[in-house]
Amino acid sequence: MLPYALCNNPDFVKNVSFNEKIAVYVPKKSLLLLYKLKAFRDRAFDLKTRDAIMSVERRQWMQTKLEKNGADLITLLNPHPKRYVIKEELDFHLLKQLIERYDLYFALETIKELPFMKKSVERHAGIEQHTIKKWVESLFERLEH
Repeated sequence: MLPYALCNNPDFVKNVSFNEKIAVYVPKKSLLLLYKLKAFRDRAFDLKTRDAIMSVERRQWMQTKLEKNGADLITLLNPHPKRYVIKEELDFHLLKQLIERYDLYFALETIKELPFMKKSVERHAGIEQHTIKKWVESLFERLEH
């Protein structure tokens, strides 16, 4: 389990200010990737196990959220995003540290599915499936070192 309390650790968040009046704390990209991965897996599990008891509206909402979580994960894997609020690369040392500390290796298998999630891929105009595959492969290569 990945605790949300990690956001209380100043080493794991970035302070973002807007108009010098509003400040928010955003998880570092590596931690955000893991939180998004958790949300994706939770929603996929709910769709698989609770589908029969969900209303049509709830099922559609959950499916849309799942697709958006997949798209968000793809965005976080992009090494050269065109748009961003915080310019930051994935910190592979931090990512590996968190994966090891919270025993999250099993969850990484989900990332391998991203290039094949048509609806999530379609949210990224101009980015091809093979490019996303390369980003996924690069992630696993970097985590091995």
